[in-house]
Amino acid sequence: CSQGASSSIPLTTIAGSVDLSLSTALRILGTLEKKGFITRDEASKRYSLGPSLLGLTAAAQRMNNLSMDALPFMQELNAEHDETISLYIVSGMQRVCIQRVDSHQSLRQVVSIGDVLPLGLGAGGRVLTAWLADSQHMDLAALAPTLSHSVLEQVRQNGYAASFNERGEGIYGVAAPVRDSGGSVVAALS
Repeated sequence: CSQGASSSIPLTTIAGSVDLSLSTALRILGTLEKKGFITRDEASKRYSLGPSLLGLTAAAQRMNNLSMDALPFMQELNAEHDETISLYIVSGMQRVCIQRVDSHQSLRQVVSIGDVLPLGLGAGGRVLTAWLADSQHMDLAALAPTLSHSVLEQVRQNGYAASFNERGEGIYGVAAPVRDSGGSVVAALS
């Protein structure tokens, strides 16, 4: 579906392009329309992209900018220490790796770009949780049994988090917050 009257698409074309019955496609499109991801022109009965996609597009662009802006610093850290460097953002009650520079060492933790990890485990997760827990009213015990408000306060005071064997035997990590121009924590560098 593309935005604009000339690029709107009828239900039959949408259903056929994804190999769905008309009733199934109509039900899915109805949900997408309620959420603002698509719009339906009542006169032509054709569908086009909705305004909610603008928010997703903007969020994806910010994520890509953050990832590209952080990459040179990550490469510098990797060259200096030969450790894997990862950049994580919060997604719901989890964290997602959005950028990575791998170590050349034969023994290393492997997390790929796009991997989803627990928010409360590991140094990167602990950093993100430390700055979000109070504002999000998170249930810390549900995130990780080792998390408490005092542990997170210590992370905020130190300005970094360290983890030992939290995500697996022999896995050690150090992470620091990445802040935007307003000082808000937007990511964790681990």
